[in-house]
Amino acid sequence: MMNLRRLSSALLVCMALTSCSETGPAQLTGYVEGEFVRVVAPFAGALVKLHVRRGQHIEAGMPLFSLEDENEASARKMAAERLQSAQAHLDDLMKGKRSEELDVTRSQLAQSVAMEKISATQLDTSRELVAKGFVSRVQEETAQANNLRDRARIAELEHQLTASQLGGRVDQLRIQKAEIAVAKAQLRQSDWQLRQKSGVATRAGLVFDTLYSEGDWIASGNQVITILPPGAIKVRFFASTAALASLKVGQTVKVQCDGCAREVDARINYISPQAEYTPPVIYSKDSQAKLVFLVEALPVDARDGFTLHPGQPIRIGMPR
Repeated sequence: MMNLRRLSSALLVCMALTSCSETGPAQLTGYVEGEFVRVVAPFAGALVKLHVRRGQHIEAGMPLFSLEDENEASARKMAAERLQSAQAHLDDLMKGKRSEELDVTRSQLAQSVAMEKISATQLDTSRELVAKGFVSRVQEETAQANNLRDRARIAELEHQLTASQLGGRVDQLRIQKAEIAVAKAQLRQSDWQLRQKSGVATRAGLVFDTLYSEGDWIASGNQVITILPPGAIKVRFFASTAALASLKVGQTVKVQCDGCAREVDARINYISPQAEYTPPVIYSKDSQAKLVFLVEALPVDARDGFTLHPGQPIRIGMPR
C-alpha cells in the first residue's frame, strides 16, 4: 500500500513537472484523498455480526459490528452480583439483630430478674438467721455472693439488649461502604468492556471499506471498518517553484476531473514549507525546475466532495 502511494505520488510529480514545462503554470495535476475515520476493535474476539456493508450511508450512533462477548457478559454479571451482595451486607449492619434474636435476650433478662429476686430474699433470710445465731456467717456470705451474681447477670443482659438494637460499628460501616464503592467501580469497568465489543458509528458518513467477514477473528487494536465522513474529501497536488509563487493559503482553485459534470471550487488550506524529491547533491538552475511542493485544498462547498472519490486523478486550474 505504501509503495503504491509512493509510486502514485512520483507519477503525479512527473505529470506536474511535464505539465509545467509544456504548458506553463496554468494547470497542475494531483489526486483526491479522503480523511477517513478508522473504527478499530479495542478487544480481541470473533466477529459475530457485521451490521453495515460497503457503500452504505450511515448516521452517527448506528451499530457497525458485534464481537463475541460471552466472557465480558459473565464478568459484568459477576460484578453486578458482587455489588448487590455488598449492599445487602451494609443494610444488615444498619439494622442490627433480628426481632427473634432480641426476643431471646429479653426472655433471658426476665429470667435473670426473677432469679435476682429469689437470691435477694435468701440474702435477707440469711442475715436474720445469722443475727439470731441460728446459722453461721458463711451462709450469709454465700447468699450475698449469689445475689451479686444475679444482679451482674441482669446488667449484662440489659447492655446486650441495648447493643443488639444498634447497627454496626462506625468502622465496620466505613469498611463496608468502601467495599460498595469498589464494587460499583468494577461494575462500571465491566459495562465499559462489554460496550467495547460492539462498534458504533461516532460520525455519519459512507462505509468506505469493511476489512473482515463474519466469523473472522479480530485481534485487539485492528481496524474493522473505514468510514468517509461528508466533507472529509481534499485534493492534493504538487506545484513547482515557479507555480508556487502564484499560490497562497486561502486562495481558490478550480478542480477538474474526467467524468465530472463541472469544475469544483477548492480553497487551499495548506502549502508544504519543504520541497519534495530534492536532488541529492546541490541546487542549480537545472535542478531547481525539479523541486515541487505539496499543496492541499478543500472543496468550498462540502456537497461537492460527493462528486470526488479518493484516489481519483484531478487537474488544477491555476488562478490568474
